[in-house]
Amino acid sequence: MEENTNKQAKALCDCFKDKVSLDGELSEIQKKFETLSEKETQGISECILKVGKSVEDDLEKLKEKKDKKTYTKNLIKSIVDCDCMDKLMDHIPFEAYGKLLDQAKDEMKEASRKSEDISEMEDFYPEVESSDYK
Repeated sequence: MEENTNKQAKALCDCFKDKVSLDGELSEIQKKFETLSEKETQGISECILKVGKSVEDDLEKLKEKKDKKTYTKNLIKSIVDCDCMDKLMDHIPFEAYGKLLDQAKDEMKEASRKSEDISEMEDFYPEVESSDYK
């Protein structure tokens, strides 16, 4: 089963391989995507759909829900571990994570102000102790 999910993840990477290099800065990669022709974009979309159909075929062969669940977990792990995702993850601005989290928190509080009393939101974002995750 894991062999199939690794094959599916590689096939997804291959959909982009000849169209967009995942090397360089994230802004460069984004520009490459934006400059793809309609034909190239359609080719990528069709390729992704073919992989999706192959995944669907694999899932249909599995009879038990637990096997389908295991397959799906393996597929997600395979996608995360594949070469193209590894290259994309090189561009994640991990140092900005806290800022993005604060921004999301502020936006949620602002949205709540519009719909309900903000006093209920004061404890919305509780302190988290590192021991909570051990």
